[in-house]
Amino acid sequence: MKFNEDVMLVGVNVALVPYKRKHVEKYNSWMQNPELQNLTASEPLSLEEEFEMQELWQKDETKLTFIVLDVNKLRKKLRHCYESNNHPNEIEPDQEHKNVMSQKIQHLEQQCMVGDVNLFFNEVDKGNAEISVMIAEKDCRRKGYGFQTACLMMNYAKRELNVDTFTAKIGTDNKASKALFEKLNFEEVGRSIVFQEVTMQVTAKSITSIDFNHTSYGFMTEYFKSDNST
Repeated sequence: MKFNEDVMLVGVNVALVPYKRKHVEKYNSWMQNPELQNLTASEPLSLEEEFEMQELWQKDETKLTFIVLDVNKLRKKLRHCYESNNHPNEIEPDQEHKNVMSQKIQHLEQQCMVGDVNLFFNEVDKGNAEISVMIAEKDCRRKGYGFQTACLMMNYAKRELNVDTFTAKIGTDNKASKALFEKLNFEEVGRSIVFQEVTMQVTAKSITSIDFNHTSYGFMTEYFKSDNST
């Protein structure tokens, strides 16, 4: 979706950035993992196919995707990068230096990727969207990253896209994902034996009881212009 191509959502522990070409290689490496394939009901793609899919999704007005970054890790790496590349006697860095810094920052962002979050919109009812959250990096699980990610995305969708109903489809064996959405006030509305999945749903009215700005969870959303070049 083009709507979020220059938006960055920042919380206390995670930041959400648009899914771009620079993220594809690491995303593709995640999706070769059989565990993630099973949890997300996905088939592995070649790297070339993944690049094609990223381009399609970026243009598809029924799909909204953000990559999840570990924002604290990113801040530390950026601080070190700027300090180690600082030229105190240089009033204005030349273009070559700017290009080098841009490449380094892009690489740092890739190092800080931890997962993704998606919204799939109903073509008939734009107020209804299906949400999925994946924390791919194992050492970032059970730290509240998925919860913060879902809250940032849902708050953004409520405020900017007028979404009033969120739906989540979860594999019956995915207990962690089910617990996450229950924490967000989702309730089970259907169950498929054939597809082995549970359908959960929440309305905007129901999620108003969740304090998106509660500092202990870090829901506070800030909007920034994101790097739109890659």
